[in-house]
Amino acid sequence: MKRGIAIAGLVLLLAGCGSSTTGTEALNKAAPAREFAATGAPAFDEAMTDQAVTDRKIIKNASIDLEVADPEQAARSVARLAEQFGGFVSNESLYRDGDGVDEVTFARLQVRIPADRLTQFVDALKADAIDVRSLDMTSQDISEQYSDIEAQLSNLRAYENELRLLLTEVRDRPEAKTDDLLSVFENIRQVRGEIEQLEGRQRLFDSQVSLATVDVTLTPSEAVAPLAREGWSAGSILRQAVRGLIVALQWIASAAIWLVAFFLPVLVVILVPIGLVIWLVMWIVRRRKRSATDGGDGA
Repeated sequence: MKRGIAIAGLVLLLAGCGSSTTGTEALNKAAPAREFAATGAPAFDEAMTDQAVTDRKIIKNASIDLEVADPEQAARSVARLAEQFGGFVSNESLYRDGDGVDEVTFARLQVRIPADRLTQFVDALKADAIDVRSLDMTSQDISEQYSDIEAQLSNLRAYENELRLLLTEVRDRPEAKTDDLLSVFENIRQVRGEIEQLEGRQRLFDSQVSLATVDVTLTPSEAVAPLAREGWSAGSILRQAVRGLIVALQWIASAAIWLVAFFLPVLVVILVPIGLVIWLVMWIVRRRKRSATDGGDGA
């Protein structure tokens, strides 16, 4: 409140000097006020501060891993339960792990629940499960960050209003220049961008505070897991084995073709010159030895 009064007084002072200053000069004088408005320092009196202490902004989250008989069916039950508590499922995924008779299905859900009903929702989840494998509940106090955003928004909005008044004043001056108008427009654009950015962050905080996030993992119970996977067929396994054999034979045939059509010609091209060089060297060596032997006999 005190900051808003200070900004208003400063701009009124600038307006009083409008006849002898241009729009750019006024903006230069108002720059400290703009920096003062954007600092986000507390702009509340003691009564408002006490009220902020009682109205805490808490983000609540929970993560729970439940052991259930059928994860797919349990996932549908969790979705219905979330609707009963006034929430919804924001993300859901089913995946399989293992192979053959060891293959099992898991489910993961992210649920948004009204924060004031988080504990009741978690208790209802536990009641429907065979066992609770793990449970973690956390809370984060963002009251200070939220109050800082509110202070910055209040001051920036006041500064934006004064800039618009200044724009009107510059427009009404007979000696107003285009550069002066553009300078005021640019400052308004920058302030509006900061306001929208802070408003977006404030909306995100409001969503996180009003709706708690619950990450639910549904793990199948070993006690109720089937001994054999449904749909198992000896014929299907046989077809898979035959396909595997065909793939292996195809790989061996491909390797043989590469050996005959590629590697052997390459080896011939490389080894034939090397063999000729070796044969030539050996022939020269033998010839010299023979010449040396004949010379010794003649002597």
